[in-house]
Amino acid sequence: MAQDCVKLLGSLENCKKMTLDFVIKDGNVQMANIEDDIVKDLAKIGITVNTRTGHLFVVKEGRPGLLIELDAEGNSILQARLLNDTNGFVHPTVGPDKLDFSGLSYDAERNTIWITSDKGQCLYHYDWEQDQVLQRLDLVIEDDNDVADYIVKALKEAGHNPSRAENGKDGLFLATTEEFDALVVDRMLPGPDGLTIIRTLRASGNDTPALILSALGEVNDRVKGLKAGGDDYLTKPFAASELLARLEALTRRTGKSNITAETLIAVGDLEMNLLARRVTRDGTEIDLQPREFQLLEFLMRNTGSVVTRTMLLENVWDYHFDPQTNVIDVHVSRLRQKIDKDFDTALIHTVRGAGYVLRDTPP
Repeated sequence: MAQDCVKLLGSLENCKKMTLDFVIKDGNVQMANIEDDIVKDLAKIGITVNTRTGHLFVVKEGRPGLLIELDAEGNSILQARLLNDTNGFVHPTVGPDKLDFSGLSYDAERNTIWITSDKGQCLYHYDWEQDQVLQRLDLVIEDDNDVADYIVKALKEAGHNPSRAENGKDGLFLATTEEFDALVVDRMLPGPDGLTIIRTLRASGNDTPALILSALGEVNDRVKGLKAGGDDYLTKPFAASELLARLEALTRRTGKSNITAETLIAVGDLEMNLLARRVTRDGTEIDLQPREFQLLEFLMRNTGSVVTRTMLLENVWDYHFDPQTNVIDVHVSRLRQKIDKDFDTALIHTVRGAGYVLRDTPP
């Protein structure tokens, strides 16, 4: 496994030094040097390695896109495919002539290729031998840096001290040279993929709990992730609150959580009937809009604990990103007007730089 990892890294490193582009000329796919005039419209190229043969697969954006198989040295074109509707590259809202193909990953276990379309916001599972798309996975695709920043922010808000690696090579280095309470590993990383990293760690005796993140959510995909040595498997898109809960479960050494069904929540003289959708304070009924009811319910379920903006966005608005608006502040302000204005004791408090907390006693 370690040799395969080194081979993969070496092949990708060679690809980075390649100054090649591919064009269709006279009906044939040809190589072209990036300095040639024919390649003025240079497109983004994605590269992966067939770990069975050592051959390189290259995908190029275009209309249509191109998928090309090169020899291990990257010197000769062995085969080429056009990526269009005839072999299954279709999308319900994006035309086949407008689908872009910016990244790919070789699936060694199935001898297939996963190809990313940014405009289509999806993954295509493609069988090279059959020249046919096997499956399309529709995703909420965001810029990798934005997603990573969002996860890091959520972890920090929860009191963790995360370290971040942008590729498999750096991640494997960090995991083998530093001590961590848990690892969050993306399955489809550039460089050695997530499963290769986990297998390598387990083979070396490193048993740090590992949570796998992946857009591949079928049963077989999850089973392979767990058999590779992963301790848990979370499919994309996911909520940061679920990520945090799973990490807590992985690192928990003793104790069990007890979940009980509730129909009535009370904090001091504030009561919420979940079945009747009714809120009262000191016997006075308070009329709330649906979103205000959701917001108050979440605050009451977390009485005494600071609720961050990230937690509110995910659990009340179902946003898995920061919309960069004051929507939370506006709704909290309206809720305060209804819950606290006519009463002696304020229940909703702002924790500067952190979020909000609901409590019926002074801090």
